[in-house]
Amino acid sequence: MENMDKVERLTNLLDSTEYQEITKREAQFNIFDALGTRRQELRHSDFLAFLLDPTKPHGLQDRFLRKFLTSTLSSSDKHTFSKHLNPVNIRLDNLDEVRVFREKHRYDLMLHFPDKWLVIIENKVGAQLSKNQLENYRAKAETNFPDIERYYLYLTPAGDKPTDEEWQSISYRKIYELIDSFTRVETIQDRTLNALLDYNDYLETHVLEDSKVADLCRKIYREHRDAIDLIVSHANSPRDLLKQAVISSLQNLENKGLVKTDNLLNGIPRFADVRWVNSVPEIADGVTWTSSRKGILFEWGFANNELQVDLVIGPIERTSRDDLIKFLCNKSSNYKDSGGKQYNHISKTSIVALDDIEQWMDESDTEEFKESIEEKIKKILNSHCSNLQDFIESRGCKQS
Repeated sequence: MENMDKVERLTNLLDSTEYQEITKREAQFNIFDALGTRRQELRHSDFLAFLLDPTKPHGLQDRFLRKFLTSTLSSSDKHTFSKHLNPVNIRLDNLDEVRVFREKHRYDLMLHFPDKWLVIIENKVGAQLSKNQLENYRAKAETNFPDIERYYLYLTPAGDKPTDEEWQSISYRKIYELIDSFTRVETIQDRTLNALLDYNDYLETHVLEDSKVADLCRKIYREHRDAIDLIVSHANSPRDLLKQAVISSLQNLENKGLVKTDNLLNGIPRFADVRWVNSVPEIADGVTWTSSRKGILFEWGFANNELQVDLVIGPIERTSRDDLIKFLCNKSSNYKDSGGKQYNHISKTSIVALDDIEQWMDESDTEEFKESIEEKIKKILNSHCSNLQDFIESRGCKQS
């Protein structure tokens, strides 16, 4: 009976008018969806920089830049009576000399009219400001551009209040409305027009917090909360997705004869380089660690919201173990003696951040993601294998 109730709730969700509307919208092609832009502020900044730059081949000349500046300046009391950077002058000036920069002086966007004014835009989409970030950026601008007028814009999806009062808040709703009005009244090349319409549709679907799509999603959740919660409870977490990809990658590497998998740790197999499996017994074989009795293994662990691979020297023969740890630490700064009496995590290598997993899965095919994991593992294997071989040779041992 309970299962029938769950099926009915899921069916009601799938049959709802609101769900059908969302599904239809998601099925439409959008170049920004294809590029996996989502909430990546770098790509939003790249596109805005392209539109604002009069020198780019969009056919807009300085029209979009002028519209953007007059729109934002009109809502700023600070620049009403500025000599250059005011709504009247911006309407009258030739803006062809304005240069648009990305990441110059670490600013997301910088608009510079030589000898006249500077506009700095800090763009945050799904990320947070670091401590004193806006204050520091403003201080740097005052130092680097002391003799021209400066204007600071803090761009966020909802128009968040900036931490520094010298910055003016601007929301992506403003960008959406600007593009919407611009496309209605301006003559625009077909390709550029399609890009602008796609971008606005993308903002409406994925970025704006007060959009019709957001309202529709909230309505769906209110009316079908139980069904959605049920779906979420059975969905894979980023950690689950990562484990599946890593296990598959290790299986591929084992099939290729590059690694030998071992007991599980954190749901993922430990593994050894096959070139070590037949190494000198006192180096490669442990006493009572895992079922394979290998004394040197790679382990997987989660730390600092990342998946990492640790090279672990287990309970091998004491003299060899101490000598090996000392040799590796002297060999490279990548090795650190963790001080473990039985298990020494002598090297840690980050593989991927958990926050990047869903983005990875959105942007690329799963096989491509697995291949990237495999390449990282092979790189780690080669790095450590050469150092272990150097140690074996230094002791006058030969591998079989």
